[in-house]
Amino acid sequence: NNFYRNDSPNPPATDSGSSSSSSSNNDGGGFSWYAGWSDLEPFFAELVSMDSRVLIPGIGNDASMVDMYDSGYTNMVAFDYAEQGVECAKRLFGPNRNVDLAVADARSLPYYETCSFDAVLEKGTLDAVYLSGGTDKERAAHYLSMAVSELARLVRPGGIVFSVTAACAPAIDHCFQ
Repeated sequence: NNFYRNDSPNPPATDSGSSSSSSSNNDGGGFSWYAGWSDLEPFFAELVSMDSRVLIPGIGNDASMVDMYDSGYTNMVAFDYAEQGVECAKRLFGPNRNVDLAVADARSLPYYETCSFDAVLEKGTLDAVYLSGGTDKERAAHYLSMAVSELARLVRPGGIVFSVTAACAPAIDHCFQ
């Protein structure tokens, strides 16, 4: 599997980079973590075709994923660790977009079949998993390794895990080696 990571030196964007999701669907609850879809699309589109099955871990209130869907990536499956995150994503996507949304932990995803996705686009989820280990760096690295292993397991041979990270880039790189 291929791995693409973007260390984002910039603070999270406050909107998704286009008006399609930020004005009509988010009830003020949308936010684009690290980068909006307009920032990511040139890189992602070069690597992933629009008909690809894409997994979005940690979707939560990320309004840029609605822009991604609206740009043509409609074969999307997404999850969040928190029920509130999934509910927010449902509101953002609204009733007219068909996205499979679930509550799930990135460290253990047994209900998704091995090699069942063409791509994974994660924006900050691996950071959150790593940071959930607190000050115990061994535990943090173990949690991160679990999540990376699961995401890599789900991507078909020749697929890609596209990661936008800020907090734990060296640890993520180590897990993908």
